[in-house]
Amino acid sequence: MVLLGAGCGGSGVRVSPVGSNGFANAKVPIRWGARSRAIGGPGSALSVVITFDLAGTTHQSVSMEADRNLSPGAYQQTYLTTETVRLGVESIHVSFYSEAGAQGSLVAEADASVLVKTDGALARATGSPLGTIQANGQVAWVSISGPQTISIGAPQAISTAVFDAHNDLLAVSGGSVFYQVINGTGSATIDSSGEITGVTSGSVSVTATVDGISSLPIQVIVTSQALPMSSLTQPTVALAVHPLTGNIWATVPATEPKYGNSVIEIDYTTHQIVSTIPVGSSPTVLAFSDDGTALYVGLQGAGSYARVDPIGKTLVASYPLSSTGFGGAQYATAIAVQPGHPNVVAVCEQDDSDSGFTGGCIYNNGVLLPNNMGIYNGYVLGFSNATTLWGSDPGFSPQSIFEATVDATGATLTNTNDGLGGSFSVLGGNLYFTNGQVVSGVTGNLMGTYPVQGFGQGAAVDFASQTAYIIQQSSGSYQVSSYGAANFKSISAFGIPSGPTAINSFSLAKGGQFVFADGAKVYFVQLPSNSNSRNRSARTKS
Repeated sequence: MVLLGAGCGGSGVRVSPVGSNGFANAKVPIRWGARSRAIGGPGSALSVVITFDLAGTTHQSVSMEADRNLSPGAYQQTYLTTETVRLGVESIHVSFYSEAGAQGSLVAEADASVLVKTDGALARATGSPLGTIQANGQVAWVSISGPQTISIGAPQAISTAVFDAHNDLLAVSGGSVFYQVINGTGSATIDSSGEITGVTSGSVSVTATVDGISSLPIQVIVTSQALPMSSLTQPTVALAVHPLTGNIWATVPATEPKYGNSVIEIDYTTHQIVSTIPVGSSPTVLAFSDDGTALYVGLQGAGSYARVDPIGKTLVASYPLSSTGFGGAQYATAIAVQPGHPNVVAVCEQDDSDSGFTGGCIYNNGVLLPNNMGIYNGYVLGFSNATTLWGSDPGFSPQSIFEATVDATGATLTNTNDGLGGSFSVLGGNLYFTNGQVVSGVTGNLMGTYPVQGFGQGAAVDFASQTAYIIQQSSGSYQVSSYGAANFKSISAFGIPSGPTAINSFSLAKGGQFVFADGAKVYFVQLPSNSNSRNRSARTKS
């Protein structure tokens, strides 16, 4: 906050008395700093109180109060004290307030000695021109908040909080804030009231400045208008995309009168059910072999898992799950098929009382091999190659990932990496986590992190276009964000029409479309034609 009579910058005062008998009415030129979009000006002030200490005719203090006008630009106006003040050197105290009528928060103040001259002007106590009197601003830090996602052409509000050095909230008016958008991969505009409007899809950063104090930036994702979406009303538990045909397969819960306790096949072009196969009690998780000849399904109600021939549309066999560390019946929370070995699966086994689980239980043609990852290791599973199995425990803190070597004896735990973890899919030999982290399937080291906004629900990669996609939830709605698969930079974001609730499966299917489910329906979202998507994804448990 600056008090001055000439030059540029913030609010300022000069005081001038005119009169006789040693007293005069003081003329006070006040230059009000520009508000809102003028950086550096003390724009938070809407009123000022100037006090001449003990300078009245009876040695009382003389005060005057002034409000700025509604103009947002900087201007200067001279005010006259209603009481006379003593000529000569006097002490003044100046207070700026955030609201008119000396109301609101104190936003700046200053003390100075001035010479009240007979012609009504103020000078410094030495008689030199008044020049600039520096005021001490009360604004110590600024906080900004707003939506993590906005759509092109649909304005949303950014809000700002202003605090003093004691972390007390200062009540400044809206025009006190200067907002700035820094365009990144996208672009947006913001007006003086803090309404931000997306222009092109991608990410932008927003800051707010009050009296020269700026907030830390927040990132906002600008999405295009909602993509075309269709749906199939069919309750499901989990989805998987056949690696060759591109059709979507899903498990149907036991409670459904139609197709219950079955797996269904959905044509990726017509979005209609084309085959059903009864598999057993309460089917849940499912996974394809890499050659597409086998589909494995966890059967929670039977304590077993089933093998399905997706080409011949038949149930091949059901295999009981053996107890591995916890007593009682077991059920599968995750299944992964060993690459190049369609008869071998890794299973995470949860006991039916949900007291614990054992990850990386290896079955060969239904026969349990001796070694596994151990208890509480590997609630989510995936092979990065034929001999390397990865697991993670999304519900545990701190999160970790587990590496195991798979051979004829089963899975032997070889490495634990703390600090990484969550739900993931193995895509192209690497681990893609819903929080944006990508971990090498060879070394277990972090390769990079996509700047995910909101809560990630699933990940997919189109290796033909080198584009990674993450579906995420922000402010109650869903969007799909795309990133450079190798450089980890944001590319764009696509809004998903309202309708889906809690997403439980997500894949990138053939025909340039995403497929996901919320338990009640299966949804198909068409990507823009220039996305050139391929069927290169895996299911991500959320």
